[in-house]
Amino acid sequence: MEPTHGVIELPDEPSHHTDTLTIPEEFLPILLPPPSCSIIDLTNFTIPAVDNPDTPALDPSHFTSGATLLNTPPTVRILRSQPVPSLTEIHALISLVPGAVAQGHHCLKRQMHSTLTLTQVPSQMNLPLWVLSYWEIVHNLWIHKKTWTMVQDWLKIMGGTTFDLAKFLSDSWLGDVQVAQMVAQLRSQKMDDRIWLMNNYWSNKLVVGYRKQERILVKTGDALKEGSIKAIAFPVFIRLGTSVELPSEEARGNHWVAVVVDVAGRSILYRDSMQHPAPNELISAIQWWLSDWGTVSDNFKVDNLPCGRQTNNESCALYAINTLAGYVTPLDFPIYDKKFSPNKTRYQTFQTLVKYFNDTNADIEPAVPETTTTTTDPIPIHPFFAPKSRKAPKIARSETKRKREEMVNVGVKIRKTAENDDRSDEDSSDDEDSGDEPMGDEEDTPRREIVLLPVNGTCSTGAPRKAILNKLLLRCRYSNDPTTRSRYKCVGEGCIKFHSNRSQQRALKHAIQCPLISPDLKVEVQRIMVDRAPSSVVEKLQTERNTPAASEPAMKTGTLDREVRLGRKERLIKRKAVLDLGVTKLFCVGNFAGLVADLPVWRELWMDATPDYTPPTCNMLLDDLIPSEAAKIISNNTALLKKERNLTISFDGGTRHRKSHWTVHISEQNRSVHLMEVNNATNKRHTKEWVRDLALRWMREIGETQFCAVVSDSTGNTLGARLLLANAIPTLLALADICHHCNNTSKDIVKIAYFAKAVKVVRATLQKFHQSNHASFLLDRANEAQLQKVRGLEAIGKTRFSTVTLSALSVQRNSPIIRIVVESDESLQDWEYASIFQSSLTRASQDFEFVLKHLIDIGMPLARALACLEANDANPADVFLYWHALIFEIEQTVTNKKSEYLKEVQDEILSILDYRHNQLFIQGGQLYNAVYLATAYLNPVYLRSQLFRNNDPDPTQPLDEKVYPPLQGIRHHKIFWPVAHFLFEVACNEVKHGSNKFFTKWVEYGKEFSEQFRDELQAYAQSSFPFNAPIDNDYVAIKLVSIRVNSMADERTGSTLTWMTPALRNRMSVEAMGARTVVKQHYSQSKPRSKRVKFCDIKKDFEDPDTRIDEEDDSWLDEQEADPADPDADGENDSDMIIDEYVGVARSFITAANIVNPDAFEIVSLLKDSAIQKASPVKTAEVGPKGSRSSEFVLWPGTKQV
Repeated sequence: MEPTHGVIELPDEPSHHTDTLTIPEEFLPILLPPPSCSIIDLTNFTIPAVDNPDTPALDPSHFTSGATLLNTPPTVRILRSQPVPSLTEIHALISLVPGAVAQGHHCLKRQMHSTLTLTQVPSQMNLPLWVLSYWEIVHNLWIHKKTWTMVQDWLKIMGGTTFDLAKFLSDSWLGDVQVAQMVAQLRSQKMDDRIWLMNNYWSNKLVVGYRKQERILVKTGDALKEGSIKAIAFPVFIRLGTSVELPSEEARGNHWVAVVVDVAGRSILYRDSMQHPAPNELISAIQWWLSDWGTVSDNFKVDNLPCGRQTNNESCALYAINTLAGYVTPLDFPIYDKKFSPNKTRYQTFQTLVKYFNDTNADIEPAVPETTTTTTDPIPIHPFFAPKSRKAPKIARSETKRKREEMVNVGVKIRKTAENDDRSDEDSSDDEDSGDEPMGDEEDTPRREIVLLPVNGTCSTGAPRKAILNKLLLRCRYSNDPTTRSRYKCVGEGCIKFHSNRSQQRALKHAIQCPLISPDLKVEVQRIMVDRAPSSVVEKLQTERNTPAASEPAMKTGTLDREVRLGRKERLIKRKAVLDLGVTKLFCVGNFAGLVADLPVWRELWMDATPDYTPPTCNMLLDDLIPSEAAKIISNNTALLKKERNLTISFDGGTRHRKSHWTVHISEQNRSVHLMEVNNATNKRHTKEWVRDLALRWMREIGETQFCAVVSDSTGNTLGARLLLANAIPTLLALADICHHCNNTSKDIVKIAYFAKAVKVVRATLQKFHQSNHASFLLDRANEAQLQKVRGLEAIGKTRFSTVTLSALSVQRNSPIIRIVVESDESLQDWEYASIFQSSLTRASQDFEFVLKHLIDIGMPLARALACLEANDANPADVFLYWHALIFEIEQTVTNKKSEYLKEVQDEILSILDYRHNQLFIQGGQLYNAVYLATAYLNPVYLRSQLFRNNDPDPTQPLDEKVYPPLQGIRHHKIFWPVAHFLFEVACNEVKHGSNKFFTKWVEYGKEFSEQFRDELQAYAQSSFPFNAPIDNDYVAIKLVSIRVNSMADERTGSTLTWMTPALRNRMSVEAMGARTVVKQHYSQSKPRSKRVKFCDIKKDFEDPDTRIDEEDDSWLDEQEADPADPDADGENDSDMIIDEYVGVARSFITAANIVNPDAFEIVSLLKDSAIQKASPVKTAEVGPKGSRSSEFVLWPGTKQV
């Protein structure tokens, strides 16, 4: 059967029309693909097997009058797992159906096939008679599916594509494939068979062979020896920069030129359409190859080819091929002149290539195999579309993505060779300016054994040896190829990083990140990199300048400026150091591409500004200056943090351009946050143990007991790692990131079915005015015409919290302008939702505006609280207050009769809030931690206010007042006791496991410590001396108040990594991104705020009319949520529950969170415009142990020991 094109048209009905044999409409989407489905959908759709030899036979005795269980969608799905009888048996039974129905038989008794699915299938079932029609359709579908599956398999094997030809019809730069195509077509036009026209892969082999000094291009060399070659013409890929050179892995090519080796005329003809001279290495490579094949080339002269002059940046490939064509067939291909049109020439080239392909392929049989037979014979395919697996060696990538061949990316077998092994080739000298091999550092290749070579002795010539390189690199080569030059492997056991030479820059750059290098060696590497950092060089020069030398003659007068006494050389060195540091900062903070450093215009700029300064090259920046500056910043931060206490650590993972990364941030007590690591986790499994070890390594280096908390989002692996850390370090508190918690609450609410239509309209509106340039222009123009400009539309994105609420608010804010645009432009009248945005009220517009207002009213308290809690200086008490403020406001909104929320919507919203509240604030919740209540309780301003109520924190588990009696003078004793137990446990852990001498001195005085703690806490709760004086909020319960309650630093770093690597810079490594980000954040870090952020402080950010967010509409609303039961779940969606779990009776938060007064000034004022003033701090005397020693730590008689 011939395959059709585009779509497969499926029959709408079976060939018969009896109701008994008609498949119910509700089951069609489950059993069959859509009536008009694409080829890919058809091949991916699972249908039963039709050729299973174990299929039970089908005969008339199977008719039965019994009932069937296949009457619901879940049960009908079983049919897709059962084999289908033969078509002959099916047709035989279909003809007997009328008689069977007349006898009262409506089912078929069928033996069911065993299955591995989770659904238990009985061994025998009664199937409805319409299953015969289904089986008949399956047989028909199977023919189509088999045909197109074979077609897809053929395409996978042959690798054919037309994308390479399509580039000729665009402005894209023409790369390797397009040049090879043009050479292939030109080869068919040449008149003289003694002129060999070779492609760019041939010239790549030539240069690689020259660099490796290996005999290559044997076929061409043999023909040269025989004298059958008159000339060889070929294109060459070069690099134009500060000089003309051949590309390498570090300096990529960017220009095409033409070369002709005129053997008969003993000359090398070269021409560049940009009029640059030939690279010296290219001429040397050609002469070397000619000599290698017996042609004396010393007297070959270098001359020019006729060539047009290029005036743009995209047409060098066309000019190079035209130059070669002018030599091969000069009459047919005139040289380009001023009338040259790039677009016209591209189109003509495309037509020529298509014609050439069709002519060459005219005798090739169709590639689609017949459906009845298969063949193992290879199918002819044109060279244009040859599989990419046959790689040609190359000197650099132009824009194709062929894999590099030489290096290993798996474990390698290593064996040592003796000192006198005659297969050991000579080592090359240290060369800081040369990079790794052109074939690349490391890639996926088969496992290959390497041989360790002895380190060469001291050389009398060449660059001096560097001792650190002998420690970092092992000289080696592949054991199965003794002729290859030596390479250098990282000394780390199991590390698969190879270098082509002993480059100190690259060796240090890798070593500082390598986890397999010994700690002692890494310390030495870090010291060297810190010394090489640009800022270190500046500091050293500044110190030397400010420190007079002992031998410096004293001046008779003090009037001569010291700068005058500095020699010219010293001043230039100082200037270079300062400018190198400035350039390093500029490239990181401004996110300049590294290649900018090699642009002629960049170097000309510096030459004009300061001729005595040579700016660093791209390689120097990326391999030396930026990594060393980042190493120094991290080293300084580590030294600083070792002197601090009450640190908070956070971590998070992400992916950018298929590269996985994990970040670690540590904040000080004053809320200054430091990025400590961007870990390349692409090839690692991100289990909770791996994440724990990532954070634990930094905690151990700084000091485990220096940390007071660990904060992260609550995906499976981050939550698990957080709990593992808290179990391993008793003094550490594990907290869920409050911003992710609020954002997950917002996500749950907007996914309610009641808001589905409104969210759909919002998304469609944003998409319409984002993707349509015309509609976007009309909206901007209408906005400009308003008396008061409003903030524009904001797309729904994945990286922005409360994004649906803010996007809905933007649509509501711009609705009057959208109405004007929709009514004034005819092209928008056909828009699906145009009726909603009309001046005249309609039912649709009223319903939309009504539900949209509900969505915004519910979501904005969360958005406002999130904006405040994203601040680094938010503490656990702020979390306690903001959370209660937002849930009270939401509850009051939905229960207000004037708001007109449906009862079921009220219950659903309050159930979501109830679930999220219990998670965080009720003991036993998945994310529960008493630190929020305790920190709020320890704020004397809140304790003395009307914030708290004397009720049980968890109404379902009231306190036993026989064990926890009311205490005289304490207003809220039911809150006091849980707080006291939590604080006592924290204090005891500090005494037993901490390092703070203020606590550890009590370790042998448990009883006295318990009494002292109880007396002080009771005095605080009673507002007795010394707690009856005003106390500064920031100095009460220092450890708890010091906690950073969010991991927004990791989110901001993730956004920075995204900003640094747009689509055109997607090859930047994780290590390079991390080093740049460390430098950027260090030199652009703002000082922490001195007071808590309230919504009134940032309200202007919500209303700024000049802010427009054009982020692409994201699909997270359509995605399935992560499974919280998976401990290794690693995704950006950190939701930890399913919305169906909310169904139940909602309860009032005014009674559920019954320890907080919803009308308290401290709650009401948070999301409004009020502020709270601090009081002056009062210091109290330190208390120490005085009595007898005791190991008992008991808070109150009758309570358990800690």
